[in-house]
Amino acid sequence: MRFIKRHNFDDEVYRALLWKRPDDLQVFIRKSDGGYFAKLVNFKNDNVVTQAKTGEKLVEMVNEALYDYLDIPDVYRATMGYFMPSEEVRDEIKVQIPAKYLDKKLHLVKA
Repeated sequence: MRFIKRHNFDDEVYRALLWKRPDDLQVFIRKSDGGYFAKLVNFKNDNVVTQAKTGEKLVEMVNEALYDYLDIPDVYRATMGYFMPSEEVRDEIKVQIPAKYLDKKLHLVKA
């Protein structure tokens, strides 16, 4: 049986993890068969990619891919904020802002 270590929120660890998060996130988005493909451009030497069937799900998956890549424990992710595409891009890929992102600090992707 494998035990999963649960992390408790620690302010010092949180402040240290904030240094790992980029100030802005550049994402290349491409329409693919049956959905969308995204590559996180900030990490040129690594292949940080994800895909989803809808634009809304793609935004969620981009955030998950980012925090997985940076090895940020789940307990800190919501407090660190979420990256969202610009309003123009959201309109183009028909993204409704998921309820879980509302009333949270959001970071915009530079176009």
